[in-house]
Amino acid sequence: MGRFDDQAYPDVLDAIAQARSDADLLGAFRQAAARHGFDRVILSIIVDPDLPQDCHGRGVLNHFPADFRAYYATNDCIRYDPVLKALLKRRRAFAWEQLEAAPFLTARQAAFMAKLKAYHLHQGVAVPLRLTGTLNAVAGFARSEPSPRAVAPLEALEQIAQDVYTAYRTLHLHEGQLDTERAPLSSKEADILNWVAGGKTDEEIAVILSISPNTVDSHMRNIYRKLRAHSRVSAVVAGIRQGHICP
Repeated sequence: MGRFDDQAYPDVLDAIAQARSDADLLGAFRQAAARHGFDRVILSIIVDPDLPQDCHGRGVLNHFPADFRAYYATNDCIRYDPVLKALLKRRRAFAWEQLEAAPFLTARQAAFMAKLKAYHLHQGVAVPLRLTGTLNAVAGFARSEPSPRAVAPLEALEQIAQDVYTAYRTLHLHEGQLDTERAPLSSKEADILNWVAGGKTDEEIAVILSISPNTVDSHMRNIYRKLRAHSRVSAVVAGIRQGHICP
């Protein structure tokens, strides 16, 4: 998944990276989504070998309506949910409306798509999240009421989803389980690492990215931990080896 420079909202992206609890992260997720006109968000973990089993499941971060959650569980919708089935096959974000008129939908699946609107979930977007080839997690965005506002660039929603997933993994990873060959840096962490490779100081990077030096320091600590680096030089070396640094 490519990176999208959503520099209009650096504060909310920083809040995602600095979250210290699931509640903090959900709040930052909602705030980031709201900047693009969405007031409903969800993150579900499908399979992530680095996370404890109790950190898996639908809606590990969830601000979808409670009555919809109950409907989904009671009717075992996971078995036929057309959005989830599409996510299993796709690598990029897509709007739910792309599925609504699809000829391959069964009557049950078409009814499910109608139920989304009945539960005040409109103009939704689904985002698949993959560390390698496997679908590891999915994120969703929706609006409680239909809006004439255009849906944000899907790349912007992909960035938010990826950053939220990265932050969730950071909060819950098994001790010592982060695989350095697959360690996902957030988009902001990758940006900062590239500026470090260019010889910029924390203070200079803060000015360039319109964030505080303390925020840069927080990102650097995350970078060191994810790359198992002990200095700026070793972080750059690891970043080049793992493909985080653009030549």
